[in-house]
Amino acid sequence: MKKLSIFLLITIMLTSFGGGEIVQAGGLDRISQNVDNFIEERKEGTASVSMGVFKAGEMVHKTQYGYIDVENRVPANEDAIYEWGSVSKVLVWISLMQLEEVGKIDLTEDVKTYLPEDFASELKYPHPITFMDIMNLQSSFQELGVKTEYEENEAIPPLDQLLIDSEPVQIYEPGTVTAYNNWTPALAAYVVESLTGQKFYDYVRENIFRPLGMEHTAVAADWSDNPYAQKNRPKSKSYYYTSEDHESLGTSILHVGLYPAGACAGTFDDFLIFATEFTKDHPRFFKEASTFEDMKEASALYEDGLPKVHHGLLSLDDTEHLIGHSGNTQGFTSSFWFEPKTQTGYAVMTNEPGETAYNYGFAPLLFGTSNPEAQESPDISGIYVSRRTIERGTLRFIKYLSGLLPIKSTDKEGVFQIPLVGVTITNMGNHRYHFDNGNGLAYQTVQKAGGGLETFTADYEPLSCWEIISAYTLLLAMLLNLVAMVCRIIYLLVQLLRGRSFKVMTPGMISHIAGSLISMTFIYLWILADSYSKRKLFVTALICVLSSAVILLNFFHQIYNRTKGEENSPLPVTWPLIMPMAVYFYQLYNFWV
Repeated sequence: MKKLSIFLLITIMLTSFGGGEIVQAGGLDRISQNVDNFIEERKEGTASVSMGVFKAGEMVHKTQYGYIDVENRVPANEDAIYEWGSVSKVLVWISLMQLEEVGKIDLTEDVKTYLPEDFASELKYPHPITFMDIMNLQSSFQELGVKTEYEENEAIPPLDQLLIDSEPVQIYEPGTVTAYNNWTPALAAYVVESLTGQKFYDYVRENIFRPLGMEHTAVAADWSDNPYAQKNRPKSKSYYYTSEDHESLGTSILHVGLYPAGACAGTFDDFLIFATEFTKDHPRFFKEASTFEDMKEASALYEDGLPKVHHGLLSLDDTEHLIGHSGNTQGFTSSFWFEPKTQTGYAVMTNEPGETAYNYGFAPLLFGTSNPEAQESPDISGIYVSRRTIERGTLRFIKYLSGLLPIKSTDKEGVFQIPLVGVTITNMGNHRYHFDNGNGLAYQTVQKAGGGLETFTADYEPLSCWEIISAYTLLLAMLLNLVAMVCRIIYLLVQLLRGRSFKVMTPGMISHIAGSLISMTFIYLWILADSYSKRKLFVTALICVLSSAVILLNFFHQIYNRTKGEENSPLPVTWPLIMPMAVYFYQLYNFWV
């Protein structure tokens, strides 16, 4: 399946395919035929793919197959523009290490040392956030909760303004929890701007792209820093393709306001030049070869000592330990991975979101796959939630909508499954597990001492039964309250048509109306809203708080009347009391974080 669930897109997308050709001295000679065969087997589910293999800074093989615009039969070639997605972050990591190389920055220093007072002003923990915390994905912030992406006809705020307006809540002690984040890389890029006096995209063009000869890649949110990319990007279209279903997504243009975290767009040739540089002894974007050696050193480890992150570069572990990065936008997927010992790697770009067969399936084709045998295992079944989530604020409900990892046991010892998406989890022993979706996406994860699961993009923690039951019981109750309100209105209309007189605004009706407002507001946020702003969240919170107050006052008023001897039943106003509980549990009142 190429339409992966959201929680699988949030976790890092790695790969495992059987029967691969290991890249050695003789293996490279056959790579062209192997790649052609690989694509031929999958062509019915392919819109376009651009792929290159490189070794020791030299390209070994390049192929481009399919159409960047299927409807108009525009081929994927040297003119086609793809999006980098989160691979754009690697430009931030390189920039930081360049500044450290010349003594302008200390990566172990508190980020706030290099920022104006307006930035990162809402921190909850005394421990400083360092650049290494940011590069290791342990900066301590929750996921973004307000709009940071813009349609073609919308004004994109300046980077500094958007960083201040979109600052997420700090919910972890820095350096303790792995939780992928898009805000902090953009914050680090702003530090680059502050120290150099240049816009980040200008700095990248001058200090990374120009030395490499990359002339057709844009970095800015609207791609205005490269007229070629800006002009040709609308010619590229995106697709959901499987062997059974073809769906066009159009141009899929959505501008990333926090552009250093994921806005790059350019030709595959430029991307291949960039990726190939990582297999040289001395990449041209560093003054000293030792800086690159430092970058390749592991900067964050799993609990069992396995390298997790290499100064912002991620790890892909199966037969070999690969280093690189992947990126996903609403219309494209891009990746590059390399093996530092043999200086061999590959780069891939596709015009499909969440694509895994090529972006990650090429790794075992080149390096082989482990195909681990299942070991005896403790029961890890349960529902896990990604620590890359929204834990506080009006959008807390997103925690229960995305980032969930339901794991169930199977009849086979040491083998588990994730229902619906066909992911198999195999215990490899020593608290390490191998995830495989059967379509190129496979990766290793480590079971933490406390019972959670650890990946290099996000830790996962088991959800308690109480929290799961509370979350979905309250959701169901809100929906039932809305249904009950509709039924009540229909009943009253029927009575009215029959000519019967009655009191409409009873205490029960008032409470149901207030509860229905909360229900409709919650449904709007969960299902109908396509973006969030602080103004929208404030209005939401105001509706929920006022409606909750009406319900509670109405309930206590009924109780008070009973103490004075009035004959009334609190039952009609008791049921809507579930609504204030939902407001509290989902923090629908908490708009200020």
